[in-house]
Amino acid sequence: MSNPRVRFSVKDRNVANIIVAAVLLALMVVVFLAVDAWYDGMLEGTIPMFSIPIEDISAIIFEQWGALVIILGLVLFSAIIGGVFIAQEEDEE
Repeated sequence: MSNPRVRFSVKDRNVANIIVAAVLLALMVVVFLAVDAWYDGMLEGTIPMFSIPIEDISAIIFEQWGALVIILGLVLFSAIIGGVFIAQEEDEE
């Protein structure tokens, strides 16, 4: 026994789209306000959530993991270039 396909009208889809957009907008507002409250502590030079000085974070990233950051950048760059070449249309003449 097969199930019949449920079809939604355009009006139902528009209402669903408006609800989803409102939920996403509310989520974005909450995230932006939370980040703003979190960022206020960064003006003193520390991240309040972890109390790690910003200078230590940059030292860890670029002194201990500098080579890996550069390699990761090159891999991502080559992936972007490869995607551009794959996306190009070929003209058959």
